Amino acid sequence: GYGFNRFNRVENYNTNNFFNYEKGFGNHDFNITAGFSYQQSQNQFNSVTGTDFPSDAYKKIASAAKISRGSSTKSNFRFVSYFARANYKLLNRYLASISGRIDGSSRFGKDSRYGFFPAVSFGWILTDEGFMSDNSQISFLKLRTSYGRTGNAEIGDLPQLALYSGDAGYGGFPGQRPSQLGNPDLQWENTNQFDLGIDFGFLNDRITGELDLYTTNTKGLLLT
Repeated sequence: GYGFNRFNRVENYNTNNFFNYEKGFGNHDFNITAGFSYQQSQNQFNSVTGTDFPSDAYKKIASAAKISRGSSTKSNFRFVSYFARANYKLLNRYLASISGRIDGSSRFGKDSRYGFFPAVSFGWILTDEGFMSDNSQISFLKLRTSYGRTGNAEIGDLPQLALYSGDAGYGGFPGQRPSQLGNPDLQWENTNQFDLGIDFGFLNDRITGELDLYTTNTKGLLLT
């Protein structure tokens, strides 16, 4: 007989807190948001394999005559973020937005744990202008552009550490081996993107669509 038992436990803790402020006066409208978020995740894994059971009536690994294999792992990571954004609208047709966030991750070395990711965007709703008020065919037309930076930290839980495994026994003696090379200079992967777009609607928005042109440049690509 052959028996296998596996247990996997994943715990995630998340908290998001933010403040929002809106103000309008005359032809001006403001919206400001600021906040903080935190995430902690822990993964525990255990498995055991047994062989040679007295009969099929025994369903637990403890009944196996031979415990042939076992494994156990534990990993965790943490993220912390601070962010803010401000939106501005003039005459309901000139739009601007600026944002920034600072993200910290336990996956990187102590000198490179935090990254700054800003963004800015502008929009212009042309159909609200006087020179397009008599156009009955185009019901909506908006030009927009943006530039921003995003970060990526998806490269495992402990990629910056030099890790060892204790499964290198030989000749009846215990032993260890290196299982991962350390990289204390590991830092955030950054992607900068520039966008230029147009949104349109025809015949009282019976036909709508958008066109976008963008360029993306990634630096510090994360690769195991």
